[in-house]
Amino acid sequence: MVNIEITGDNRLAAVTEEGALFGKPLESAKAAAREIVDARVQTVENALPGRVEAVVTEKLPAAVQAATGSEITRQIDERVTPTIESKVSSVITDKTAGIKTEILSSVTTEIDNRVEAGKTAAVTEAKSAIPAVVDSAVHEAISKIDIGEKDFGFTGRDIAATSYWHPDFWNENTQKGSEWRKLLNTGSSLGIVVLDKASGEWGDAVDENFLKQGMLAEAAGAKWCAFYLSSRFGAMAEEADAAYREEVRKNLNVTMDKVERATFDRIVQQAKNIISWYKGPDKIRKVAIFVDEAVHGWSEGQKKVVPWYKRLYLRLKQELGEDVLIIINPGANTVPEMMEACDVAITYESSASKYIDPATKFIHPDHYRTMPAWRFWHVIHGVTKDNIDAVFATAEKFNIGHLYATDQTFSVGSGSEDEPDENPYDYAPSDWVIQDTKSWVKGVLPFEQRVSALETVRTVPAGGTYNLSEGQGIGGFFLAGAVTHPAGVQWKTPNSVAPSTGLVILIRANDTIYGYAPGMTSAPAVAAAQTAVASVPSTGWRLMTEHWKIPGGYIYMRRDGNQVTILAANHFTGGSTIPKGKYLQLAFPSGFRPDVPKGPYTAGTRIRATFAQTVLTGNSGEIIGGRNRMWIIWDTDETARNRKTDVSFNIQVDAEAILEGGQITYLTAEPFPQELPGSPIQ
Repeated sequence: MVNIEITGDNRLAAVTEEGALFGKPLESAKAAAREIVDARVQTVENALPGRVEAVVTEKLPAAVQAATGSEITRQIDERVTPTIESKVSSVITDKTAGIKTEILSSVTTEIDNRVEAGKTAAVTEAKSAIPAVVDSAVHEAISKIDIGEKDFGFTGRDIAATSYWHPDFWNENTQKGSEWRKLLNTGSSLGIVVLDKASGEWGDAVDENFLKQGMLAEAAGAKWCAFYLSSRFGAMAEEADAAYREEVRKNLNVTMDKVERATFDRIVQQAKNIISWYKGPDKIRKVAIFVDEAVHGWSEGQKKVVPWYKRLYLRLKQELGEDVLIIINPGANTVPEMMEACDVAITYESSASKYIDPATKFIHPDHYRTMPAWRFWHVIHGVTKDNIDAVFATAEKFNIGHLYATDQTFSVGSGSEDEPDENPYDYAPSDWVIQDTKSWVKGVLPFEQRVSALETVRTVPAGGTYNLSEGQGIGGFFLAGAVTHPAGVQWKTPNSVAPSTGLVILIRANDTIYGYAPGMTSAPAVAAAQTAVASVPSTGWRLMTEHWKIPGGYIYMRRDGNQVTILAANHFTGGSTIPKGKYLQLAFPSGFRPDVPKGPYTAGTRIRATFAQTVLTGNSGEIIGGRNRMWIIWDTDETARNRKTDVSFNIQVDAEAILEGGQITYLTAEPFPQELPGSPIQ
């Protein structure tokens, strides 16, 4: 409590008791002022009789002297004096009463005036002193929490997800899949996850689904599970007026009752409920409070409510414990004082295009420079494969500890901030975004990019050209025949001769490009091998039924030089009925494996080449749709970016059908086969 004391000269002095912050200083000042006034009135009343007697004594001798100056003193003494004394006594009594009344009235008026003046001065000085006293006391108390010295377990970069989607752990083993599981698969790279029930409306009892989802997140590696609460930009702060509340309501595009629910006491009570319901050794061990819709403090309206957020932060620390992480989300850079109202702040929440634009100023102002990285969290939506590297570079430049990047997009449209038309938090980011962010967090992204460039081997057809692109440090190329080599390459091959075919690796070092041909022993050997390949022009059509163990004779294959054709048709057999079933991942025979299309690709990518003009009809002649199809698939490794692990020919038939036609042609980089699979077709 802040006590206001009145000193002898009627001036106010503010005294703060140790550890007390939230009292009623104005009432204390009024009570003290009344005590002073009462004391002064009592002093005047005590002195009043003496003052009246003095006036009477001063006036009485003159009246008596006037009466006794006559020559007939004796007669007066004998005859007149009693009468005079009687009249004088009456006059004195009347005059005394009049004088007393006059003096009392004068003194009363003076006392009233001084009382009012004292009250006004006391109230004015108390009001002017309270904000400074409270702010100073809050600042001193916050400083004792050692903000900036604790790291709350954060030791480096991490993925901090605004995971507002509903718990969905029951979908983990279903075809639909779990949005949460996509995120939790990042493991130890995960710093903070957000649990949000109905925009911060947590009800009056624990929600078991949120409890379990939080426990699963913590078990997967999340350092903190933050529970969402809305503060509606401090619209219900004592410092806010009706105009500011209406401005907040209008900007959020919500009804006023949703604004008025975000009171100081309600936020604190909900936070206490969350800790009571969800935190514990057999529950979630590290529970944080996520205060959304916080102010940045730059506008005049928001500046007024900054002290409210500082008081809220201090109260939460007092009620929940200093070990509970408090996060605010202003979504933009803040005034310095707002960093005293939190442990971690989201200081950017907007698009990737704006984030990487050099024209965007003050994303990370100078007053943040002395603060540790773990205090800052950036949320970037609308990420693409073309800009994600620039997003990471920007976050690294600003020394941001917590990052959430998503390719989902945001647009309020005809909706509201609570329910926008396009919400980037409805779904988890795509797998490639999560994988790249994880690599950036672990500091291995540059290495993986170089490996990816090496593993992405581009096929150069005979007569073609190739070279490293601008800024590319390393690249792999497969030369399918005689090509035009890039100028200025220093070949690290036998006799420094450029290869005529096969695998080539180019490496840029400063201004020089070096060329390597793994496995090349001499130029003549390569030339001889090329001649041997060219001497076998075609395999002719081969029936693949026996090789692939497929019921019915309807798939044919041939190779002409480096070109391979798969034919699904009834030309040769008059049509074949395909039994219901799935014929997936049929391995290509040696010499017929497709060359991998140009990347780059991220881990787990599946590239599909579907047959052109494939027609499947039922026995009654109708066209069969759905999942009746044929395709070629290239799979990539699930753990390393762009590592090709398998190429397969796939057929899926969900209902018995007759194959009418379908064909696909592709290039292969494999040597010409010495033994041909399948039965020859004339």
